[in-house]
Amino acid sequence: MAGTTEDQRLALANLYALSRAALWAKDADTHRGYLEALADLSPDAPDAGPDPRDDGVLLEGFSEELGVLRRMGAQVRGVLLGAGSHEDTVVREVVSLVRALDGAAAWTEKKWTSRIEPALAATRADLSRDVVFARPVRAPKSEDPLAYVRRWGGLRSLELNAFAAAFTRDGTHSAAVKATAQGRDAGAFRFALATSNAALSLAREADPESDDARGLRADVERVEAAMVVLLANLVAAGR
Repeated sequence: MAGTTEDQRLALANLYALSRAALWAKDADTHRGYLEALADLSPDAPDAGPDPRDDGVLLEGFSEELGVLRRMGAQVRGVLLGAGSHEDTVVREVVSLVRALDGAAAWTEKKWTSRIEPALAATRADLSRDVVFARPVRAPKSEDPLAYVRRWGGLRSLELNAFAAAFTRDGTHSAAVKATAQGRDAGAFRFALATSNAALSLAREADPESDDARGLRADVERVEAAMVVLLANLVAAGR
């Protein structure tokens, strides 16, 4: 990939190989079928009006680089959902988790608190109705037919991994750990993570018309369509 070192290219190639192996595993089609069933239960998209969890509200003034803003927003929303799933998590704890993210310590605890408090309240209001908030990943302006797949992977992988870490409290919350380790939803969640990792590590020179690329595009669409229901199920089980 442009702008990456040989070591980084090798790391991405290894990540892609590992992720694709998971998507070719014998149980992969079972996960695909379950995700398609969940997609039928997906609620309408959230109101397009401003929300305290939107990048432009949550991170107003954080960075002038759009890519940095998008990536940070994805991680913070993952933390908000995972931490907000537990009723005993207080705002200060969520702020501490957010400030531990790369680059987030540039803002003070006080500044983050003013953004996190309303975002956490909105997250909990949604979860009280078994609703998970998620904005769609916008397709970049590019002639590359796989550009959306890579952007989707880059953002959703951050969001899903941040959710898993905050939700399981880094593996110390037994109910949340069980929810992400056992059962159909856990299997589908691992499949979703593998899909996002494969998408973000897809080589620039990949042939968009190859069976591999077509299959990955289909999995990206499958995961995106079911994601909010899948996460709502995990949260309910982890409580």
